[in-house]
Amino acid sequence: MLFHEVLHTMDSTLFEQYRTAARAQGKRMLRNPTHPFVFYTAGEVTRRLFPGHVPYAESVGLWARSRDMGPMLPLLRRHWQPWLDGTVSLEEALRRMATDL
Repeated sequence: MLFHEVLHTMDSTLFEQYRTAARAQGKRMLRNPTHPFVFYTAGEVTRRLFPGHVPYAESVGLWARSRDMGPMLPLLRRHWQPWLDGTVSLEEALRRMATDL
């Protein structure tokens, strides 16, 4: 959870860049768009460092029961994960996510 909370320092920058990408695609962002990024990033980076770790959002069923977060999970896996892996730029990851909204 500490890693999760620290990731909130990227909220405003991420929000602005994601909103710009969504507007450029003529799409509307889901409500509270940065929290799914934070949960996903904290969970996946921790899992990478500690194989076998089950991320909090996964372990408590947050992706399944949240109407705001659930729709973001496939987008995060498809487009955000490549950014975490260093294979696409932040701008490209957000553009791709916005396209698929």
